[in-house]
Amino acid sequence: MADTLDLMKKGALVEKQERFRALLIKIDQLIENISVSTFRLRDDDLDSIKDEHVCQAAQELRQVLTEARKLQKELEG
Repeated sequence: MADTLDLMKKGALVEKQERFRALLIKIDQLIENISVSTFRLRDDDLDSIKDEHVCQAAQELRQVLTEARKLQKELEG
């Protein structure tokens, strides 16, 4: 019984570690997308930067960062 419980705990830990790595990749992709797509000036035209796109991208990044930080604390503790 203890062996089964240990295996389940290890499996849950591995899942958390995999999820954390996936979140780090997602954060990297979001930052890249923000810098390339959202904030790129087209012909020095500030109107090409849409406020709603900036807010949407920042909100998604914030959500992913919050989840990643929570998961990081779980993995450390």
